[in-house]
Amino acid sequence: MVNAKALWESLERKYKTEDAGSKKFVVGKFLDFKMVDSKTVISQVQEFQVILHDIHAEGMVLGESFQVAALIEKLPPTWKDFKNYLKHKHKEMKLEDLIVRLRIEEDNRQSEKKAGNYHQEAKANVVEQVLEGNFTTGVQGTKHYRRYRMNPPYSEDVADGYSCLNTWWNQCRKSISPITIEGKYLIA
Repeated sequence: MVNAKALWESLERKYKTEDAGSKKFVVGKFLDFKMVDSKTVISQVQEFQVILHDIHAEGMVLGESFQVAALIEKLPPTWKDFKNYLKHKHKEMKLEDLIVRLRIEEDNRQSEKKAGNYHQEAKANVVEQVLEGNFTTGVQGTKHYRRYRMNPPYSEDVADGYSCLNTWWNQCRKSISPITIEGKYLIA
């Protein structure tokens, strides 16, 4: 027969290990949390507050200034300017004050979008590919540089037959219209 003390110790071992696992899980949720542009910031702030509540429920303590700094860092990429503004504030801010500021900023952004005054930066990764040509390297003064000589195929309709094929692109003084090679625009 199992006595009460042995039963208590076995239950304590079982649930203390689960407790340590749940602490790690909650901390992982906190660290992995990132805000995205597709959802409203205020709804994501509420999700963040739930995670903070779970951390406090597990018995872990985070200072309010740390919570504010973490929330500022987790703002979405389009809020970069506002994030920098908040980082440069010298006055200590409470979490409630930050949430009020975020709500005001989000309302302003939504009203500007409706009015058509909101300009969001277009961001794209640029990938450039060299089609064909000769590379030459050399030293000019103390700087290394690379020059590119482009040899596009000859085209009859390029500037009435003048194509500057055998000159450097920056030495060609003729006004030449762009030609396309497989859908890519080139200046001959």
